[in-house]
Amino acid sequence: MNDAQQNFDDFTNRINSFVKAKLDNYSTRHSSSKVIHDTVWGSIYFNTWEIQIIDSPLFQRLRDINQVGLASLTYPTARHSRFEHSLGTVAIVSKMLEKVREKNSRACGLEVVNYVNDDCVNKVRLAALVHDIGHCFYSHLSETVYGKMNEFRAIEKYFSDLYNGVKPKPHEILSYMIITSSAFRDFFNQKVDFPNRHTINMVDIGKMIIGVTINDSNGKDSYSFLTSLINGDFDADKLDYVRRDSHSAGLALTYDIERFLYKINIVRHPSGGRTDYKLVIDLNGITAAEELTFSKLMLFSYIYHHQKVLITESVAKDIIYALMAIRLIKHPCDFLEYTDRDIDSLCTKEVKPFPRYSSKYLKDFIKAIRDRNLPKRCFELNRRIMKIRNYDESKDRAKMMDECVEYIKTETDEEKVKQHLEYFAVNYSGIQADHQAKAMQLKEEIIAQYQNMDFKKYVECRHKFYLELCDLYESEGLTVDFDLFDIHIILPKSYNYTASQSSFIMFNNGDLEPLDSFMNLKDWGDSFNANKWRGYVYVSSKIDITKAFKVAQGLFVDSSIELKDAHMFVKNINYDSIRKYSEQ
Repeated sequence: MNDAQQNFDDFTNRINSFVKAKLDNYSTRHSSSKVIHDTVWGSIYFNTWEIQIIDSPLFQRLRDINQVGLASLTYPTARHSRFEHSLGTVAIVSKMLEKVREKNSRACGLEVVNYVNDDCVNKVRLAALVHDIGHCFYSHLSETVYGKMNEFRAIEKYFSDLYNGVKPKPHEILSYMIITSSAFRDFFNQKVDFPNRHTINMVDIGKMIIGVTINDSNGKDSYSFLTSLINGDFDADKLDYVRRDSHSAGLALTYDIERFLYKINIVRHPSGGRTDYKLVIDLNGITAAEELTFSKLMLFSYIYHHQKVLITESVAKDIIYALMAIRLIKHPCDFLEYTDRDIDSLCTKEVKPFPRYSSKYLKDFIKAIRDRNLPKRCFELNRRIMKIRNYDESKDRAKMMDECVEYIKTETDEEKVKQHLEYFAVNYSGIQADHQAKAMQLKEEIIAQYQNMDFKKYVECRHKFYLELCDLYESEGLTVDFDLFDIHIILPKSYNYTASQSSFIMFNNGDLEPLDSFMNLKDWGDSFNANKWRGYVYVSSKIDITKAFKVAQGLFVDSSIELKDAHMFVKNINYDSIRKYSEQ
């Protein structure tokens, strides 16, 4: 048995034990269908078989996992959980299928209507219901940690090899492995009254969650629309969380859901020697798709990358690594054992997770979150304040002009002179563009080195910052009563959004074109990164903000890049001290 298979088997056994422990003593005897009222989608009908899953301890744990992590410390009303989001995803995916069936019935699209039958609807509702069942405490924050563990990276490679390069999110892999575990399948087959149970294949449900197209057993047909509904560019997951996250946070973001639903369709399309049932957007539905994309971008700006949300998550990430340091968490599957409430209950733990660097106890990290005792911003980085050092565009232009004049003086061949003048005209006008491209590359290199740090390198970076800060304090005869865990350097990932190869726009004559032909989502992301992206340095109240600002500037400059007017973006700085430090 090779190492990859051994690692996969170990994962499978661990997840199976987790699922079995959650479901062993659960009885579905008294379950019945229900109507649940939701603040976003209104009253939602759930079948008996869905309630049997929803009421299980395995699913109920999602109540204690906040949908937007710790954003409620910034947006107090954003307290919705993965539980509500999962129910909402079922609601909206049902609306999507309902509209598609109506549209094809009117247009006599019998092949689609016949396939999108009640069995198909139940299959999609099941996938929507369990698509987030693999989430762990702090939602996406924890998966940024366990997703980098060696055991999990091996699992990612296993799935990539198994499914032709698929790259699911870490929690999607856990969801896949949970619902395909023998413990879950036994529960489903023995205790869940799913109609026509023989028609369901849990691997197909898992494929929909991780973004893999389902093929018919006869090899003639494929059903990419099933996966697109659950894991696509405009899937039910996004339709719900964009509306739910903004609504719960009190943000006035909206998109025309009714128009969007009227503009989606399922069509039969030849693809790779087989017929693919594909989810498409009508040409005149582009506006609704753009509204959804814009709302998602704004959520990054307002919530996910909000400076207070970022610092809260940074403190929380220290908690996660603290749990690993004291061996409460040893393996990626151990993350499943904890919810947000479980982490909060550890606030009495008097153990020092990082004794080499800090005298803080685990309870100190957790209480900082619970009491919202958060570090303050001492530095803000954006791409506009990063400039190429000592660059004078006029010098480059003058140099090129002198070289051109000198060439013309000495060259007698008129054809060569003409070619050189053409070359000069093109390159002279391109100096500014070349400069901008070079500046962008240098900026991205500096930013990337902080975005891609693992925890070990991050601690080393904070330790270096701490030592420089200590030198500054000691040079002024001040006492140092802080440590490196009072310092947080946060450069969030740049926004990366491109349309998948399976997203298509349908013309009125039935022709299909890739979505990117109409919506260049990469350009949208690049514009967001250039204008809205921010990085930050934070320090606790034990540290003087002005002194921390002085040290922070040094992180993002080198022989090529300098910072222009960085102090303008930070409050409570002593400008006299800044000038004094600049003169030293």
